[in-house]
Amino acid sequence: MVKAENALVVFDDVSKTYDGKVKVVENLNLEIARGEFLTLLGPSGSGKTTTLMMLAGFEVPSAGRILFDGTPLVDVPTYKRNFGMVFQNYALFPHMTVEANLAFPLRMHKFPRAEIAERVRQTLDIVKLGHLADRKPQQLSGGQQQRVALARALVFNPRMVLMDEPLGALDKQLREHMQIEIKKIHDDLGITMLYVTHDQTEALTMSDRIAVFNEGRIQHIGPPTEVYDRPQNAFVASFMGENNTFHGEVLERNGDEVTVRCDNGGAVVRAIANEPLQRGDRVQVMARPERMHIDRQLTVENGFQATVEGVIFHGDHLRLSLRVEALGPIVSKLPFEESRQSYSAGDSVTVGWAAAGMLAFRAEA
Repeated sequence: MVKAENALVVFDDVSKTYDGKVKVVENLNLEIARGEFLTLLGPSGSGKTTTLMMLAGFEVPSAGRILFDGTPLVDVPTYKRNFGMVFQNYALFPHMTVEANLAFPLRMHKFPRAEIAERVRQTLDIVKLGHLADRKPQQLSGGQQQRVALARALVFNPRMVLMDEPLGALDKQLREHMQIEIKKIHDDLGITMLYVTHDQTEALTMSDRIAVFNEGRIQHIGPPTEVYDRPQNAFVASFMGENNTFHGEVLERNGDEVTVRCDNGGAVVRAIANEPLQRGDRVQVMARPERMHIDRQLTVENGFQATVEGVIFHGDHLRLSLRVEALGPIVSKLPFEESRQSYSAGDSVTVGWAAAGMLAFRAEA
């Protein structure tokens, strides 16, 4: 594998196994650019945390090599890799003040006292916690504790920050706030960040690129819009958000577009082929609920009469459960302000979506 000129980290054909049989990470080739915010996203056991731990030095690759700025890391101990680390449990010293927690790693590196005080002050300003320097962790909220953990990872000017599920213990509102704060800090400092999560919203909100893991391999890596809108396979499409999914058979192909007869009721739909497909292939076609339009002057390729089976108000959108006789159940998400009428169970509506909003993947055997 050739290292890109701006790559700070290179995983070169890296594998990891604990029992010599099952590979937790398999033949991983990955480059992380300088200043990039890269998120490793995937379900539990997919290999994302093991990948981070190998980079940090807490795990040793079973095969392959990891390079940092062109230098192999195999013989570099964890404490010499100059990485900031942030974990879900914060790992703060409860008997120390916020200021002392930040000063501790600097004292261990034998920084001069005056420089320690200045770095601690500057870093607390970055995370907006200077007014809480004399408090102890138990006197802080969860979000404040997470900011202290992030500040401690930044205080010694690391070349890279590694974060493993850092927001998992926070409630939804605070988690969303911290996503914005962490991304702002990344943008302001320009530091390289590797972030591990199983939360799709976190990945989409914060990342420059997302690497979606499953069974030890990267299934798709790219910018958030690409991973969400043009996933490379059905796993990525299903993991990255809700889908309406139908199984069927390809009737014909015209360029990137395929016509598919669906199994449930024989409905014919048009979709974009996300891989080489031909007549007779078994496929699954998937479309996001937000691509489903209701009661419009439909000029799209797919349009059906449907019956409303349920309506749920989500504040910023309506979630409609629909049933199409020739297709089956469909979920539609309508922006609330665009919904010009109320809907009730039993209503007859027209639902439609463009072929460009539906992707066709080869069905798994």
